[in-house]
Amino acid sequence: MQADVIVVGGGVAGLTAALAVAEAGGQVALVAGAIGGGSSPWAQGGIAAALGADDSPAAHLADTLTCGGGLVDEAAARVLTEEAPARVADLLAWGVPFDREADGTLALGREGGHCRRRIIHAGGGATGWHIVQTLASVVRETSRVRLLEGVTVIALRTGLHGVSGVELRWPDGRVGQLDGPVVLATGGCAGLYQRSTNPETVNGGGIVLGWQAGAALVDLEFVQFHPTALALPVPALGERALLLTEALRGEGAWLCDARGRRLLAEGPLAHPQAELAPRDVVARAIHTARQEGPVFLSLRHLDAVAVRARFPNLVTLLQPLGLDLARDLLPVAPAAHYVMGGLWSDQHGATTVPGLYVAGEVAGTGVHGANRLASNSLLECVVFGRRAGLAALAGRPPQGLDELLAAGCELVAEAPLPPPGSAMPAKLGTLLDQQLGVVRDEAGLLDVLARLPEEGAALVARRIALGAWLRRESRGAHFRTDCPAPQSAWCGRIVQQRGVPPLLVPVGAPAQVGGRR
Repeated sequence: MQADVIVVGGGVAGLTAALAVAEAGGQVALVAGAIGGGSSPWAQGGIAAALGADDSPAAHLADTLTCGGGLVDEAAARVLTEEAPARVADLLAWGVPFDREADGTLALGREGGHCRRRIIHAGGGATGWHIVQTLASVVRETSRVRLLEGVTVIALRTGLHGVSGVELRWPDGRVGQLDGPVVLATGGCAGLYQRSTNPETVNGGGIVLGWQAGAALVDLEFVQFHPTALALPVPALGERALLLTEALRGEGAWLCDARGRRLLAEGPLAHPQAELAPRDVVARAIHTARQEGPVFLSLRHLDAVAVRARFPNLVTLLQPLGLDLARDLLPVAPAAHYVMGGLWSDQHGATTVPGLYVAGEVAGTGVHGANRLASNSLLECVVFGRRAGLAALAGRPPQGLDELLAAGCELVAEAPLPPPGSAMPAKLGTLLDQQLGVVRDEAGLLDVLARLPEEGAALVARRIALGAWLRRESRGAHFRTDCPAPQSAWCGRIVQQRGVPPLLVPVGAPAQVGGRR
């Protein structure tokens, strides 16, 4: 079989890439375990875009840069913020039912790190689900998209000229191959953690496929922990943590201790932006406060009718637990939520391997730096999903190693590493929660490196640990108690690739570290 472009992944990034190729006249094969699966349908908050009269892409860019801890690729972030209004227009044209004010204008919310109300949302806090359902419906009606649903990609086909297609396995055990350039839109790997807002299926499978094909990885040490996941088991979700969207704090929710004292408004953990500080700040504050006792999210001081009307999905999710969103103190704790890094790519999704492109959370464009700004993730999916699809259709090439070296990258000083472990730990998620969580230290990171093999999901976890061990500082979502401050010497991005020592690459350097192709 053959296609002009093969898209792997059925979330927002993959669906957007497939539609972009089809609208440009290409034939697309969309391969996914489930169309509309992965993390996308669980995204609650919304999409950030400068749509308000008091807002601008420049202001959105400034917030993205501030939040990213000095590692945001400004050129990529400029693409993200400047194209945001046009991509929202695409979603509206496809029929996404975004929430509106009484006068018919789009309702705009606010979240942590944003200086303006610029978050558009759907169904209160069910934005991802509504976008996925809409795009999936459009894709199913598009004749140029061939759906291979329930089919698994077991490997990328490679040769002298890079990636040339994929090897597939059908549910009944049949295997086959599909030829064409590949866009991986397989999501991140935060589902590897036991306490995570992601499904267990979000386990870094696309990262493994890219690594095996020779692609470089970048920024994997930067794992974002959402500050406010419910600190109670939710039987319907199994091991998955119930996310309490940041939009709750955008509408005025407080973070309190058992005495009702606001943690980020007063005392040693106070921050000028209080509950609307960047996610890394809020997550560490909650982690610290929980050493002394539980932390609660409170909306008691807000109008109950307005709260229930704004967040109907959360009202419904909390009811079986006997909790009232508007009246009860909701115990919260951080949970693994998003990985800023992935397979290194340029602003068009091209990786370091010809024929291989990436979009969404699996991509390491540098647009998030060390800490993602709230609601820039769904935006990244639609902006760079479209770009990656079109780049794959056009055959956009990667850049050369000489250009990267000329940009001033350096080898990372690497002491001898412990040899990899021989088998996957029985409780990988527990190990990651303990040693690769909100707070880390060298002893814990070395423990992870010594225990994990270089295969499958453990390979991804080990590479996260390697990046965290090499980066001897604290920056953004990466915090080490033995190196608690940022260091100017580490103001660069750690790149990992098979057969090549780790590199520290300047922000904005060309996206190729694997040599000439």
